[in-house]
Amino acid sequence: MHITSSRTPDFKKSASTTGGKFSHKFVLGICSAAICLMILSSNVLAIPLTFQGTAAEREGMPNPEQESSVSQANQAPTRFNLDSIATFSFGTNHGSDCWGWQAPNGDQYAIMGIDAGIVFVNATTLQVADTIPNVGASCVWQDMATVDNYCYSVSECGNGLMVMDMSFLPDSVHFVGTFPINTTGGMSSHNLSIDSLKGFLYLDGSGGASRNVYVHDISNRENPVFVTGFGSNGSAIHDFYANNDTVYVAEGSPSSYSIWDLSNKAAPNLLTRWFSFSGGYAHNIWPTEDGRYVVTTEETPGKTIKVWNIENLGNVNLVAEYLGSSQLAHNVQIRGDIAYVSHYQSGVYMIDLSRPSCAEEVAQFDTWPSGNSSGFAGCWGAFHSQEPTVCTTLRMKTARCLF
Repeated sequence: MHITSSRTPDFKKSASTTGGKFSHKFVLGICSAAICLMILSSNVLAIPLTFQGTAAEREGMPNPEQESSVSQANQAPTRFNLDSIATFSFGTNHGSDCWGWQAPNGDQYAIMGIDAGIVFVNATTLQVADTIPNVGASCVWQDMATVDNYCYSVSECGNGLMVMDMSFLPDSVHFVGTFPINTTGGMSSHNLSIDSLKGFLYLDGSGGASRNVYVHDISNRENPVFVTGFGSNGSAIHDFYANNDTVYVAEGSPSSYSIWDLSNKAAPNLLTRWFSFSGGYAHNIWPTEDGRYVVTTEETPGKTIKVWNIENLGNVNLVAEYLGSSQLAHNVQIRGDIAYVSHYQSGVYMIDLSRPSCAEEVAQFDTWPSGNSSGFAGCWGAFHSQEPTVCTTLRMKTARCLF
């Protein structure tokens, strides 16, 4: 089933569908102001990824046959099929990043940034639930994350840290307010991450070498309170992932990554910093669930997705690389043993990490069939939901939501 529907300016319309409610897992992706929801089915077989470094770079890398897996499973991973079941378009808006949320009643929601604001799509009933407009300027670059029934978003266009209450869904989303990102009144940010275990939200400042990571206490969900900032490496920090007081940072143009201990917010502690030998733009970083590895992307044509062993923080080692056919990867998220990669014109990739030094591609879905170059079009982001079986992907040139 494939559904495409045009939207009125407030985008709160229902998509036509031949089925009833969907109760599936979805991976959400973005990159042309479109959300695409995909069924996830499986058969067997897998395609091994090859390490693309030089002989010198390969020297000392672990032997895949001797490595214990993340899941302690030695069998070949399952290969999946991704099939689109619905597409929602949002006019001439660009699409940016995306997230997902499960309501208390079990309904799954796809959340997506478009030029005009933040769109909420009920992925269970295939309806556009609401759109929260930006408080200020229209913006291509939006990022969002959720905790409990709240969604937080930032943009590079001066909209501040926007707080939205989703507890009124499926009827509507309520705008709570917008807040400065730091103590100097900054209102622009590129990315955010929520440490839901500790109750803190992390975001970056936009512009110049002062683009540090800023920390907000969100124990009061509707009133974020600035706590501290950290992380300058003489560059504009680009992305980060926060969990249980550990923060993994992609530091941009120095092609460096760092890991921080934030258990003492008054004294952030740098645990390690390392550099990518390839010299790309350190764009994105995400740890495996066991904390032994991180996967990074560099958003630079020809620069690979990299898997790093971080068990010894004094000696971070590259163990595997991968690059899809368009030669330009954007972001990665990890759920279980699977890395979900938004790969611009190549679409979405699923990479099995159960044996990290033998990472294997197990699925791919092309969200941009009109091309496959290393240009900035196609899939911006991908998110994997809680329930089994459905993926969502969004695109970037025009606002569409793909399920």
